[in-house]
Amino acid sequence: MSAIEYSETIVMVPPDHLHPNPHNPRTSGPGDVTELMKSIKSEGVLEPCLVRAHPTKGADHYILDAGERRWTAAKYIPVDLPCRVGVLTTGASAIEHTLITGLTENGPRVNLNAIERAHAYDKLMKECGLSQMALAERLGLTSGTISRTLSLLVLAPRTQQAVIEKKLTVAQAHQLVSQHREKQRKRTGQASQVQSYELPIFTSTHFLAKLAKRLCDGEEHNGNRILLHEVACERHWERAIRLDEAKVQQTAAREQGFAVPFMSPEMAAAGNSVGRGVKSE
Repeated sequence: MSAIEYSETIVMVPPDHLHPNPHNPRTSGPGDVTELMKSIKSEGVLEPCLVRAHPTKGADHYILDAGERRWTAAKYIPVDLPCRVGVLTTGASAIEHTLITGLTENGPRVNLNAIERAHAYDKLMKECGLSQMALAERLGLTSGTISRTLSLLVLAPRTQQAVIEKKLTVAQAHQLVSQHREKQRKRTGQASQVQSYELPIFTSTHFLAKLAKRLCDGEEHNGNRILLHEVACERHWERAIRLDEAKVQQTAAREQGFAVPFMSPEMAAAGNSVGRGVKSE
């Protein structure tokens, strides 16, 4: 069951009766909404915003759970926004729901920058008691992806801001993290970390890089897309790797005599197992 249950009934709400959510993982603003404004003018708002009653602003005022970019665009037109009003279920965490919704909703639209993701992951773990593994399962990512993103929080605020402003690439930021950790190990007398050999998957010629680029280029992004290793955005790197993992698991199962259909990464994240195929005769 979701932490917040939203009514199927659509209510029209003027933009000045909607208020930003303090737990929204996006801190750098909604980005350029020019194209979205044009779309709303010509076609209207096609997807309702998700809102909850504001606790202090009075009747007909709401907090946004999802739809900040639609709300921002609507304020310039102006036009009332279709909204579905939600109610927090018993024992549920509004903070967890808002952060998870913000992370997953913003993925296919305008990507959150790496620092915003890191702070959102950190807040979910601290305030909602989620482990890295539990958080990875909730978001459909690997625990390694969560850990690598969280590592950016060791950087100084000025350096984090440079990543946000794209003056420093995410890859360069991770290199600074590695250098910082190496200095810490030397300072505490620990042995230097041995760097293991890794296949060059981050080069543009690797087949996973080509797949990630094809997936990323095939989806509509706006100018704020952040390319990791100048190839593809983080989400499509993740998807390319998951697709490859699924194919490897499928091949292994077939070699054991199971007739297994191809399983998408989304199915794998939902808890399905390739070993559930039908044994071939």
